[in-house]
Amino acid sequence: MDDIEGVRRLVFLYGQLLDDSRLDEWADLFTDDAVFTVWGNVYQGRTAIREGIGGMMTTEHPGKHVNYATVADFAGDEAWAWSDFTALADAGPGQWGRSYIVATIARYYDHVVRRDGRWLFARRQIRMGGEPLPDGARPSPAR
Repeated sequence: MDDIEGVRRLVFLYGQLLDDSRLDEWADLFTDDAVFTVWGNVYQGRTAIREGIGGMMTTEHPGKHVNYATVADFAGDEAWAWSDFTALADAGPGQWGRSYIVATIARYYDHVVRRDGRWLFARRQIRMGGEPLPDGARPSPAR
């Protein structure tokens, strides 16, 4: 698997594992000292990220993360990636099972590193639609 596919795999696994409430496996997508920033909250370290972000998820009727459009710039064993996503929230019973509504649209700003041949999140920041660029985040590339 080449580097861009490795980073995209990381981004896609993030949503799938979180939505499936597989929080231990999900937390392993982060370095031990990773930083995750969302809505002004900063979670430092894998344990704090698991408890803070994972604690927002409900197991009875979880939402759904739809990740797409990942662009990445590489420098050896580190990369910066930008991924758009849509978060869907459970809206109750629907015609074909559960129904969902769009909860938010946003972009992830990631700094990822390769450790033992595997890409991991070292820093993850979220910019919700209409919000300014997160502090210290690299804007998406123009080329």
